[in-house]
Amino acid sequence: MIETHSEQITDSVLRLIRADSEITHLNSLADAELFETWNHRLSHLERWLVPAQRGALALDEENVAKMRFADGIPLHEMVYAFHLLRNQTISYVRNLAPDDNYIELYAEGELERWLANFFDFLVYHTVRGYEQAFKERTADAQIR
Repeated sequence: MIETHSEQITDSVLRLIRADSEITHLNSLADAELFETWNHRLSHLERWLVPAQRGALALDEENVAKMRFADGIPLHEMVYAFHLLRNQTISYVRNLAPDDNYIELYAEGELERWLANFFDFLVYHTVRGYEQAFKERTADAQIR
């Protein structure tokens, strides 16, 4: 359901990012680039479900983080945008899922726990990518 509706969720996140005056650097990116950055994560949730694919997902996230570091996007803005994406995803699911009985409430709680783990994984690998990019830049500066 999340992957199928990833574009609607991403659109709502982009509106929040564009409306937030504190997110100045991410707001400097084009709509298409921002959309792809955040939609890519939601549209590949199935990779998180397969443990054998998590290494590729981690590497992909670290590479995106290196690009955002090179773009001059502060890490705190990336982490905040992940927070917005997670909250919008959970809100979207809550609005679609009925809460009529205990089983549905339990399933919703499990989905939220699973999404929290997924986004924690992404944030961790984003931070790793930023750290790697910083070390690479520092090493290059020392060589010169």
